[in-house]
Amino acid sequence: MPARKRFEPPIPVPNGRPLRTIGEAVSYIEKLPKSEQSAAEWEDAMRALIVVIEGDGPAMFARMGIMRALNRHQPPKALPRMKRERPWMRRKPV
Repeated sequence: MPARKRFEPPIPVPNGRPLRTIGEAVSYIEKLPKSEQSAAEWEDAMRALIVVIEGDGPAMFARMGIMRALNRHQPPKALPRMKRERPWMRRKPV
């Protein structure tokens, strides 16, 4: 049954126990206030859950949607800048 498909690793939820299965994720979203559920990120997460449940797709789709919705108020983490290598600027041994 797709609703019993597990998330690996479980999805950490603020102020609650982690979501371990698709069914737990659906019930978590259903318990959210209607104003929260109507946010675009949560609607996308529900669409991803439906794709996983109906099409027996990979649980990673649903996981990505839920993580995106949970972290929608967080600023994106800045990636460290890589120093560009310039081979023409290297010192040549004498």
